[in-house]
Amino acid sequence: MMAKTSQMATRRYISLYFTQLKDTKPLLKGSDLIQLGIKPGPSIRKTLADLLKARLDEQVITRQDEMEYIAKAYGVN
Repeated sequence: MMAKTSQMATRRYISLYFTQLKDTKPLLKGSDLIQLGIKPGPSIRKTLADLLKARLDEQVITRQDEMEYIAKAYGVN
């Protein structure tokens, strides 16, 4: 993939993804979200996707950060 692009910035982002980010996952699991008050079902997948985005954007670092993010974003304790 990297060999097909001549843009240096694009090459760096692709390298960053494969070397550091591809295995990034939220620390909270679906069962944790249910305990926090998120209803079981498709909303769990969306919430986990939102957590992953927040983690990749460095809005959350720790498990506690993720819990606080969920509390603010979804109005749960």
